[in-house]
Amino acid sequence: MKTFGEIERNYEIARKNLFLMSVFTLVNVVLYLVNANISFVFSATFPPFAVGLGQVFAEIFEMNVFNVLGIAVALFAVGAFLLCYVLSRRYKAFMLVAFILFLLDTLFLGFMTLTNLDLFEIGDIIDIGFHIWVLIYLGMGIKAWSDLRKFPNAPKSVQVSVEPMRYDDVQGDVESKTEQRAEIRIEKVDTLPLGEYSGEGETLATQSYSEMDIAVCRYEQIFILVINGIVYAENREEASCRELSAVINGEKIKAVVDSESIYLFVNGNMILQKKK
Repeated sequence: MKTFGEIERNYEIARKNLFLMSVFTLVNVVLYLVNANISFVFSATFPPFAVGLGQVFAEIFEMNVFNVLGIAVALFAVGAFLLCYVLSRRYKAFMLVAFILFLLDTLFLGFMTLTNLDLFEIGDIIDIGFHIWVLIYLGMGIKAWSDLRKFPNAPKSVQVSVEPMRYDDVQGDVESKTEQRAEIRIEKVDTLPLGEYSGEGETLATQSYSEMDIAVCRYEQIFILVINGIVYAENREEASCRELSAVINGEKIKAVVDSESIYLFVNGNMILQKKK
């Protein structure tokens, strides 16, 4: 059972792999242009190939325009990956776009390998391995995006309103008195969910309240507060009395588990007491 934070971390790991692959691809394009004898394997295959193909056509037809065209195509391909990285921070669907683009690059690598078996080297195996590595992490990012879409909306923002102060003057020689009345109203903030409840473990107590199905569960040594199938609180402390709390739609829900009983409270009012 993964929490909201764990899924977010998996998505960011996928984005970091996308960024590193894009940067190394750009470096390989530059290395190819300066005729260096080294290259990085953590890279897409097509952009450096486009540069090399442009150089070949430039020599055959003695037209430098092919060099420019090859570089332009390579930079466009690298730019597409970098654009997916930037936009995937806000629009997670671009993780799928990046996966499709790199899958096409992997198929291109496979085609080039199969059609040039006489030139096959051990480095080609490493290159294929790193392509699979990137695809796995991009796929992990797509899975994280899908899981994040299952979570409810983020908690409501806090709103604070303050009434202006009122001053009453007292007539005569009596010292003036000042009356200040400030009323601050802070709306309760809904608790951010931790994830869907997998159903593993033992259900210790359940109670329905105002269209909410509240449950206290235990998985190994972890006590869990589940509301409408979503985990909102966990307690991993080793203590004789454990507390779990959450705010849902402005209702403060609290569970207390001691050595003998389980208690459920809503807004300070006990709605359930159950012996273990």
